[in-house]
Amino acid sequence: MLTGRVGTLLLAAAITVGSPQLAGEGATIDAPPIEVPEPALGGAGPESTPPRAAVASQDEASSDGARFDGWNVTVRTDPGYANEQILEVAFDSPVLGLRTIMLVWLPDRYAGVEEPLPTLYYLHGTTHSNSFGVAQELAEQGVDAPAGLRPGSGRGSPFGVGFHENLDEQQFVVVAPDMQFPAWCGHCWWIDGRDGQGVDAETHLFEEVVPLTEHLFGVRSDRSGRAILGASMGANGALLQAFRHPDRFAFVGGLSPTYSGFGHAVPPFLQVHGGNIWWQYIQDQGYGHPAQDEIHYRALEPVNLTPQMLSADVEIVAVNGDGCLPVAPDEGACENADPHLEEFIWHHTMGVWSSLLVERGVEHTWIEREGPHGGINRDSYERWFLPRINQRFAEGVDTPERFSYRTIDLDFDIWGYEVQVDRTNTEFLSLLDAGTDGRALTLAGTGVVTLRTPPVVDRGRRDGRTYEVTGTPDSAPAWTQTVVTDDEGRLTFTFELAPGRDVDERIELVQTGAFVFPRTRIAITPIE
Repeated sequence: MLTGRVGTLLLAAAITVGSPQLAGEGATIDAPPIEVPEPALGGAGPESTPPRAAVASQDEASSDGARFDGWNVTVRTDPGYANEQILEVAFDSPVLGLRTIMLVWLPDRYAGVEEPLPTLYYLHGTTHSNSFGVAQELAEQGVDAPAGLRPGSGRGSPFGVGFHENLDEQQFVVVAPDMQFPAWCGHCWWIDGRDGQGVDAETHLFEEVVPLTEHLFGVRSDRSGRAILGASMGANGALLQAFRHPDRFAFVGGLSPTYSGFGHAVPPFLQVHGGNIWWQYIQDQGYGHPAQDEIHYRALEPVNLTPQMLSADVEIVAVNGDGCLPVAPDEGACENADPHLEEFIWHHTMGVWSSLLVERGVEHTWIEREGPHGGINRDSYERWFLPRINQRFAEGVDTPERFSYRTIDLDFDIWGYEVQVDRTNTEFLSLLDAGTDGRALTLAGTGVVTLRTPPVVDRGRRDGRTYEVTGTPDSAPAWTQTVVTDDEGRLTFTFELAPGRDVDERIELVQTGAFVFPRTRIAITPIE
């Protein structure tokens, strides 16, 4: 049983395989690529002391330690750097069905404070593209696939951001999943696969990476103590996860995010370009072509999920371009990559993305710099993200009194509500003007809904309290149910929102009024 945290685990000695130097401010690694050997995951090597000795003693271990039994968790210093503040955590992932590695950067203050620190979760970008089976066919014939189609690793991405160079300034722990070779999220978009295909990246993040980090390192578990950041594909993944789960993060950032313009006002050829890029990324995650599977693609675009951000108080920052910074001192500006594609396509479409957020009333910061996509991320991180993340964690965020939320998921939780929907088609369900006190909300959509509220009992004994639930549909008679609270002070009840339908939601059906979303207002009052 994994009963303790970092202080009770075996931390293998660091294996130095190179210490790359950065070529001036804002530059990336100016050294040959580091060949990181396959790590010895069995904890072999002399025992050493973690940077913050005994984060928790055996008898102070988290009560949920049993959940990690069978994961074979090992912690050691990262073999690429002789720095005990950069750790490699390996474990057998039940969600992924494979052994995976996450890297952890501990700030200087980690060893000197007792209170839990906040955490920044970092998602890497593309490590290899979808070859549509070509790479495997070439491999079977003994031919190497072109670079970019071959499996790669995401380890270089966080080091390019410069977390290891800012351990003194970062007032938070940094955690990056999928740091082994080969990466399992080469082009997964950091979403779950559908119909048993692909990898469940989102589930891995929330059900494994976050709870294991909180258990091992004693970091904060409230949303005021969590932020998420990514680069390129990882930027899209970070933005999407924050828009899908605004109740879990205080800050979201994107370094060189992209925008396909799917279903929105960008020139048609850019829409086709972006749509094909998305399909190339997530085809083997079980997604069809955007033209035939548009409802699932719209559900992956943060612009379509803006209602949930209006009252969430999540700070949103995105930066495109790297300022035309040189890779090395002897290189001219923008010689490290061709900036034209970035400036012509991604800059233009991200400008549309930002305008749409403004139009929908979502506060955010979009910074457009000269330079290429996925360029020198360290400079942008140090200028635009690091100070803001520190400030956000210091200030904290509040839970909104009311919120709205939309999703196509059949089973989800948000701001304390747990919702299950029984329907045969795919469409958005909306929670509108919902109170985080669990007393009132409106739902829009179809199907049979099972709803569990946040705690509705403010004080005293929570279980056995009786409440009347009243549903007022906009086109059917009102109904009432008598419901008793559980031991958490929460109510669970089931009702038909509206009869289901056989066709999936499509944007043209919604725009022409042929696809409407019946509403039911729910009010919950105590019975004295």
